[in-house]
Amino acid sequence: MQEQWKNSGFASKQVSEKIWKRFKTACKLFFDAKKTHYKGLDNVKEQNLKAKQNLLKEIEKFKSKIAVINGNEIKLNKEKEMIRAKIDDVKKIIIQYENNISFFGKSKRNNSLKKQVEDKIESAQKEVENLKEKLKIINRH
Repeated sequence: MQEQWKNSGFASKQVSEKIWKRFKTACKLFFDAKKTHYKGLDNVKEQNLKAKQNLLKEIEKFKSKIAVINGNEIKLNKEKEMIRAKIDDVKKIIIQYENNISFFGKSKRNNSLKKQVEDKIESAQKEVENLKEKLKIINRH
């Protein structure tokens, strides 16, 4: 659009100023929206980075714990049982959430609440996957 503006013909000063102000306002709105959009993307990237760093820290703590109890079958089995119990608990929570969703129906006013429950289900499913990975790590030792 800016290129077209530069290549457009001339108009009277009064008309030109009026159109220029309108064009300048439109450009400002566009670039402000673009800046806001990319700033939002930067925030998402930063949140993802923090989540990954926290996950790495958690994995390092788990590996350290395994290194300490490595070779002690009783402690390893106890850790496995604890993780399996946690997986079962989280799966029960997922079932309860899924059960709750069925009560929302298709009403638009329930969409935000339904979305919150769906997000909780997704988070719980990720937790189950993480716990399964921990079990795999223990089984390798």
